[in-house]
Amino acid sequence: MTAPPPGRPPQPWTLDWTPDLIARHWDGLARTRAFDLGFSRLAGRHLLTLIAPELDRLRTGGAGNGGRILDFGAGKGDLLALLVGAGHRAAGYEPSAGLRADAPRSLLDHPLFLGFLPDGAKGEPGGDGPGPLFDLILLVEVVEHLPAGTLPALLARAGRWLAPGGRLVVTTPNAEDLGLQTVFCPSCDALFHRWQHLRSLGAATLRRMMEEAGFATLALHEAELTDRIFLEDGRPGAPPRTAADPAFAALFRSGLDLHLGDATSLVWVGMRREEAPPAAGRFGHLRPRALVRATTVLDIEPEHLDGLAVLADAAALPPGRPVHIFGTGRGGDLLLAELSAAGVPVAGFIDVAADGDGATHAGLPVLGVDRFIAAMAADSPVILSNRHVAANGRRLLDAGFRAVYNGHPLVMRLAAD
Repeated sequence: MTAPPPGRPPQPWTLDWTPDLIARHWDGLARTRAFDLGFSRLAGRHLLTLIAPELDRLRTGGAGNGGRILDFGAGKGDLLALLVGAGHRAAGYEPSAGLRADAPRSLLDHPLFLGFLPDGAKGEPGGDGPGPLFDLILLVEVVEHLPAGTLPALLARAGRWLAPGGRLVVTTPNAEDLGLQTVFCPSCDALFHRWQHLRSLGAATLRRMMEEAGFATLALHEAELTDRIFLEDGRPGAPPRTAADPAFAALFRSGLDLHLGDATSLVWVGMRREEAPPAAGRFGHLRPRALVRATTVLDIEPEHLDGLAVLADAAALPPGRPVHIFGTGRGGDLLLAELSAAGVPVAGFIDVAADGDGATHAGLPVLGVDRFIAAMAADSPVILSNRHVAANGRRLLDAGFRAVYNGHPLVMRLAAD
């Protein structure tokens, strides 16, 4: 398609997502890096933590069909890779040939991977037959993409594919503001949701939709599925918080509906109504909930400067030599307490804000930087207590001081303790 004539004002119109356009959209996205930001890649492992009771049931023999899992709308197989890596037998259904073609070889060759189910074959997800049976079906970020006319049929099929006593898990964004993800095509003037979302569901709407489709609600979580919530200290690459915090781990097997952090995702868990316990789904708005609040903690990486020794322990200092602490803030106070406890004499402090004679902190003299440089010998030990390591350390090294230590890592450890 060619660009519109120069000077023509935009004439926005809302795209009508036909089946052909939906297929073109996902096959086209398969050729980009968009799936680096996909739900299963970023949040898949946290989702598996949240639905731990359903996975436990498969491991302990509570499922009657060999513990088979179907990931419906599997994309490039990110969630499938997590499932088989955790020891589960899993199959995928993905209508986009472009996405299926990008599934990694490590998944396709895994002995627990049951394959991608064919699209359109009778008895399979694209057809109307009874289909293969699965003990757990995952509709992860699927229902928001489906045209209104196809959603009831898909949910009916999911019910047919569940093995006796099987569970269904549905995730979708929680009350998404669709307008915030609307983009404009400068070539054709179309307005459309960048991820092809067609509906926004809140918790009550999702519960009602699933129960009208013949399912009973076992749990309905509103969860922030991010590293901030699920990893120790909220740091990417850190161990799971469940490994270090038994109380946190117990939440996911408590039987409570969970409200985690910013609650940006809905996670519904249910089963066919005729197989559910009598009380399942009744008075859902009165079910007890566990609330997990979250705050953002800034992890400030200290500056680095070649030529500075990193002080990890007070015992590494020259014995008997009085030291000066650079900085009179919280870090300086922590270092003073640590050095005093270790028997290291502290002669005083250095601070860029020190002005004139007679300044003190914690009963010790405070010198400005220029005064310290002029008055002290070049081998006088100095410990930098704050994160401005590069600026403060460079000033002392340039002045010829040879015993300058980066004490900020020690300060951070002391603060954590």
